[in-house]
Amino acid sequence: MADTGRPPQERGVEARVARLESDVAHMRGDVAEIRSTLNRLAPIIDEMRGFLIAKLPELATKAELADLRSEIKSELAALRSETKAESAALRSETKAESADLRSEIKSELAAFRSEIKSESAALRSETKTASASLRGEMQAALAGLRSETKAEFGDVRREMAELRLEIMQRPTRRQSIFDIFAIVGLIGAVLTVAAGFAH
Repeated sequence: MADTGRPPQERGVEARVARLESDVAHMRGDVAEIRSTLNRLAPIIDEMRGFLIAKLPELATKAELADLRSEIKSELAALRSETKAESAALRSETKAESADLRSEIKSELAAFRSEIKSESAALRSETKTASASLRGEMQAALAGLRSETKAEFGDVRREMAELRLEIMQRPTRRQSIFDIFAIVGLIGAVLTVAAGFAH
């Protein structure tokens, strides 16, 4: 650096002054920018101010908000109370209807059981009566069949005895053969008749 012939203190002061002047120049530029920004914002601020002035009467105050909160709380409390009352009434009605339904079901089941028991008893009685009647008819039929079979066998025995006597009284061999065939045929017919009665 060239020596200007000034003392060192003056050179330091001049440097500080130069820096201050530079800072002041920067500050002036910043202030100019701030002014420009404020000039752009001024119409918007005025617009917002006019809007707020126009809308302030319409906005609710703290007292009105407090009243609104109180009304809402009271309405909610009333709604809760009504809901509880309706729920209790609904529970009571449901219990009563359930009790009535149980009672009706029990009575219908009891009546149904009684009808089934009476019908079962009547069916048992009818079955017993029919079985007894069928047994009686079968016993009577079997007794008649036995009696007829005994009578038929008695007749057969008598005829066989008579045939034996006749055979013994007839001395010819040919007549004896014919008599034997007659006896065998008669026995076959009797057995056929007996088998028919048995079926």
